[in-house]
Amino acid sequence: MEPIVVEELGLSLIASRVDKYTGAHDGENCYVLQKVRRMRELYDLSEMESFYSDSYSDDPLAQYAKASYFVVGNDIKPW
Repeated sequence: MEPIVVEELGLSLIASRVDKYTGAHDGENCYVLQKVRRMRELYDLSEMESFYSDSYSDDPLAQYAKASYFVVGNDIKPW
């Protein structure tokens, strides 16, 4: 998502920062524990009601939610 779209929708974007010309990471890759760190900077994870992801690498975040779901195409399954 482009940051301007995120702002228009009133969302927060948490993603790896990359150089738009080379694709090289600018800082740490937003993956597994780094993603948890970035989420903690914005939110109180103890208040997370639901969590959806299409990647089991997000398991550390899924553990914070009261209910977590794994998304595969159009199917949503309990974590």
